[in-house]
Amino acid sequence: MLGAWWAGLQDGLPSVLVWGLVSRGIGLVYLISFLSLMPQTVQTAGRRGGMPIGLRLQKVRQDFGAPQRYWYFPTLLWLHSGNAMLRLLPALGVAAACLVIYGGPFGLLGLALCYLCYLSLDMPMGLIFPWDCLLFEATWLGFCLPATLPLPELASTTAPLPAVAWVFRLLLFRVMFGFGKQKFFGSRSQDSIYLRGFLTAQPLPSPLGWYAQKLPAWVLRLMLYAMFLVEIPGAMCALLPGPLSVVAAVSTAGLMVGIWLFGSFGYFSLLTMVLCLPLVDNSTPLQFSWAALTSLQNLPIHALLALHTFGALLAFPFNSWVGQSWTLWTVYLRLPLRWLAWPVAVFRELHPYRFVHPYGVFPPHAFPAEKAAVIVEVSWNGSRWYECEFNYFATHERSRPRWVAPHHPRGDQAVIYETYGLNPTTMISTVAGPWDPYAYGTQPAAEVLCQRILQGDGLAFVRSEALASHSEPPARVRLRTVLLQPESTEAARTEGRYWKRWVIGPHTPERALNPSFWAELLPEPEQWNPESVFWRRRSRLGRLMRRARAGEPIHQAVIADTADLSAVDVQDFWEQCVPFLRERAAASWERVAADVDDFRAAFDRDRRRRFERLMGRYTVMMEAKLLPLYCYRGFEAEGVAGLTYLHFWMFLQHMIMKGPEVLAEVLAEPERANTHLSDFQLARAAYGMCLFRYEAMVFDAQKLRLISAVLGPYDSAPLPTTQQKLVALAYRMFGYFEFADHLKRSFQGAEYDGGYPERYPVFEVKASGEVAPQGAGEFVVERG
Repeated sequence: MLGAWWAGLQDGLPSVLVWGLVSRGIGLVYLISFLSLMPQTVQTAGRRGGMPIGLRLQKVRQDFGAPQRYWYFPTLLWLHSGNAMLRLLPALGVAAACLVIYGGPFGLLGLALCYLCYLSLDMPMGLIFPWDCLLFEATWLGFCLPATLPLPELASTTAPLPAVAWVFRLLLFRVMFGFGKQKFFGSRSQDSIYLRGFLTAQPLPSPLGWYAQKLPAWVLRLMLYAMFLVEIPGAMCALLPGPLSVVAAVSTAGLMVGIWLFGSFGYFSLLTMVLCLPLVDNSTPLQFSWAALTSLQNLPIHALLALHTFGALLAFPFNSWVGQSWTLWTVYLRLPLRWLAWPVAVFRELHPYRFVHPYGVFPPHAFPAEKAAVIVEVSWNGSRWYECEFNYFATHERSRPRWVAPHHPRGDQAVIYETYGLNPTTMISTVAGPWDPYAYGTQPAAEVLCQRILQGDGLAFVRSEALASHSEPPARVRLRTVLLQPESTEAARTEGRYWKRWVIGPHTPERALNPSFWAELLPEPEQWNPESVFWRRRSRLGRLMRRARAGEPIHQAVIADTADLSAVDVQDFWEQCVPFLRERAAASWERVAADVDDFRAAFDRDRRRRFERLMGRYTVMMEAKLLPLYCYRGFEAEGVAGLTYLHFWMFLQHMIMKGPEVLAEVLAEPERANTHLSDFQLARAAYGMCLFRYEAMVFDAQKLRLISAVLGPYDSAPLPTTQQKLVALAYRMFGYFEFADHLKRSFQGAEYDGGYPERYPVFEVKASGEVAPQGAGEFVVERG
């Protein structure tokens, strides 16, 4: 009997049935995703949404020429960006998904329409979660599959090419092993209680997940060990056609069921189970041959698969956090062999079409069984405040965990990242940013939410009896950071209380309606992230860079391509702004609050914005002249052996703050920049950026301290040698990490917290391996 069972695993299922189910499974996932998106598109990207897509496309049209803008930002919304089109795209996607599920001669057309609609929604909806990335990749591979028979038949007309079967297996391996390597490589023995913290802190815990975090430690350890077996050796078995790959498929599907039951991660579990199906076809992969691979008839498909596989190997070392940014890293500018940057450049050009991605999210260490969150409060008179709640994300003591997946409430899912400051408007976007040059200079999501509430659109984003009962919008909005700790099962059952709650710090200070908010929502190209060198080259700033390299008089060239800035602005910048920055700049930012007050007293909001733009434009022009010196390591000074790109950008501003004479000298002879390295300090050079982006810097510093509090027990513990080397490498690649160390020490005290002191808990690792807070009773408990 055992031999027959093993033989059955060896044979697997009929190939045509497997691949017919794979195609229809992709269609089913599209159907669910489009249905989930339908009520969210207008709310997120409509004319009164969180980030109106019409404003974004209008800005892109100003900053990028044709046809480049259509290549880098592909979407049907270029035809029309109104609410009607935002409703039409997911509706069309639903119809197309039904075609894929039905099969027959129109199945491939349906898949192409699904991809086109989904790609069109990428920019307005931010389809960057791992399951979104996985669906895009599965679609590209789905184009290589044979047609399916129409329902009620489930099979495909034939088996796919063996190379297609192998790349599907490789995709599942990359996903599972990617999550496994992120979670287990570098973990320690005390991390075996990992699931206690994960089940609590996940963005949208399900009811079963909320109860599961209370399981005995030995049960949670067994669950983690089972996860390890599935994600590491099990993932490897996916590449071994035969009984082991069937076992890998079944065990992976079982893990996906568990993830579905215990959490809410969109359609991730369902899509991964669909991708398990190729593992039960054990005949098609074994038909792989060199003759079939070199057949001219199948050359287009094999070329596509070869390109995809090469990109997958390039992306494999990375994780989902950098899935949108790894091709944009400035570290490639200094590769010792220049030709090594070309493969990355190819996939940088292909990225808008979501061709290939890295996978892996969760860190390798256990973390506290507590959950940070932000609470939204509104007031009509400034003294009495009313709390609002999100539809799914827990913020209140009575926030009941809900079943969500496979529906994906994207706004609620993103609240956890906003809570920890892991958003693209902070400096972390220099490492893990989105495929969006505007994100860094855009207002944070919390600020956008405040303005929408103050405009009377709050009920589109939060639930609130106060908002529903008042005829006028509130006059003030604020957000605070709280810590949630699971209550006892008895309290949940008898009192309906699922969480204990403490206010632990600020998030967004009180805000009133800002009439100019939407006009200033999106930044100019010179206000983009300092590391956005590839975007600057593509944008209208490319012309400015060419002017600088051509040697045009810089003070004329800096405003030659814009009507928004004048010669008077240039004169004021050098005579008023630069002396102010030079006199106040300091490596220690202890006086920054007073300097910001003086800066804002001296220059109104419009002039500060003009000065910031001019600082950016002069820096871009210097960048154009000095970039070759940076790329080929032309800077030489004691103690400044390896400038990261952020150091380089700040060094340029360091020289600008010395005055126009230094600027002219360095532009005439770039090598003379070396004489100004001796007094360069990153924090001092960034003082001007701090004054221009004061609120963003304060927010960033507060959230870095919150993250440090959560990871505190591991910050003090010695790292394994391998991880020490990786950390050292990260510091050499990205100046952000040195800058973050400085930020964590800055902006502390009552003048920065808006009346809500940072009372971040101090966590410790218990003997059991659990991470728990010390002295939680010192926090002010918020009830009701």
